[in-house]
Amino acid sequence: MQNQIQNNKLQILGKLSAGLTHEIRNPLSALRLNLDYLSISADEYGDEAREAIRASLEAVERISTMIESVLEFSRKATTERSMHNLNDVITTGVGIMSPAAAMRAVSITCDLNKKLPDSQFNRNKVLQVLINLLTNSIEACDKGGKVKVKSSIDDGWLKIHVQDDGCGIEECNKEKIFSDFYTNKRTGTGLGLSVSRSIIEEQGGTITYKSSPQKGTTFYVSLPIKYNEEKN
Repeated sequence: MQNQIQNNKLQILGKLSAGLTHEIRNPLSALRLNLDYLSISADEYGDEAREAIRASLEAVERISTMIESVLEFSRKATTERSMHNLNDVITTGVGIMSPAAAMRAVSITCDLNKKLPDSQFNRNKVLQVLINLLTNSIEACDKGGKVKVKSSIDDGWLKIHVQDDGCGIEECNKEKIFSDFYTNKRTGTGLGLSVSRSIIEEQGGTITYKSSPQKGTTFYVSLPIKYNEEKN
């Protein structure tokens, strides 16, 4: 029952977020146009004014990128699989979660293997798992904490590591984190490691972890490299 209530809350939150981002788009476009207009005559202004315009345009672009990422994540997931690059999914997920991390003074860094091949998987579902893992890692960290996301390739498998230096998982909880909605912070949302594992297993992959209390946790996601049928 508790899981169902949590799922309903997340569905409502997703719809509200999608609607809000759509509403933000129009005034943001107007703001960008006005800033572009001002930048045309930037030579007429002083150095401080030019810097203010430049910084504002940069901020608008960042907001626009975050909005597009949220809209992409909120689109209804399907069972279809197509060719994607895992690094692109990681970049999108980190972009979505960066504001939440910044609010808690937690840094997110990426170490991405640029040689990863494209592979066939459900992009939105893998993105959902990454969002879940990043959320839990951010919430496990104290102020000044660090989260690192790494991609790699190993013998036909694509791998994602999500590592944090947070509070870790106590021994008494290690057996149940995949069986129910779990969070290692009282204020955490507990977005569902059991759901994450089910999604990854649907894609033919695995998800495991290592954790030490007060030292941090690392989750390991493995996905098989699959090519289009015509390439097999």
